[in-house]
Amino acid sequence: MLKDREIIHLLRKGKNTLAFEKIYRHFPSIKKLVMTHGGSEEEAKDIFQESVIVFYEKVSQANFELSSSIATFLYSISNHLWLKKVRDVKSRETNLNNLYTQIPVENEMDIEKEEQIQIIDKLLEELGNPCKTLLKNYYYLKMSMKEIAQAMSYSSENIAKNQKYKCLERAKKMFKDKLGLFQSLLISDSSSTI
Repeated sequence: MLKDREIIHLLRKGKNTLAFEKIYRHFPSIKKLVMTHGGSEEEAKDIFQESVIVFYEKVSQANFELSSSIATFLYSISNHLWLKKVRDVKSRETNLNNLYTQIPVENEMDIEKEEQIQIIDKLLEELGNPCKTLLKNYYYLKMSMKEIAQAMSYSSENIAKNQKYKCLERAKKMFKDKLGLFQSLLISDSSSTI
C-alpha cells in the first residue's frame, strides 16, 4: 500500500492513474459525510471530485507540504465544500421563499395585495409548465419538495429543488422586466401630459 508521500510523488511525476486509484479509496468516508448531512450519493461524488481537484492543485504547487494525511485533507475540504453548498442553497431559498408575499416594488409604488396576487397569477401563467405547476404545488398547496419530486416525476428531491430555484429566478427576472416596462410607460405617459 502506498504511503501519502508516495502518492504525492506520483502526482508530481505525472503518474496520475495509480495515484488517483489510491486517492479514490477515500470516497466512502466523504459519501458518508455528505449523506449523513442530507445529501445524495450524486452530491457526494461531486463534492469528492471537487476535493480531489483542490488536492491536486495544491500538490501541483512546488511549495506545498501535506501537514495531515490525504484522508484528513480530503475530508476537511469536502466538509467545507458541503457546508458552503448547504449554506448557499438555504440562503437562496430564504431569499426566494418570499416571492409570493413580498413583491419588490421600487420607487415606493403602493400596490394593493389583490393586485399583487393578480400579478403573480399572470406571471405564473406566462412562466408556463413545469414552473407554474411546481411553484403552485410548493407555495399554494404547501407540498414538500419530496412530494413535488414524486408528483412531477423528478428523479430526486434535489432536482426538484434546483428546478424550483431556476423557476423562481425566471419569475423574478420576468417581474423586474415588467416592472421596468411599467415604470417607463408611466414616465413617458406623465411627460406627454405635461
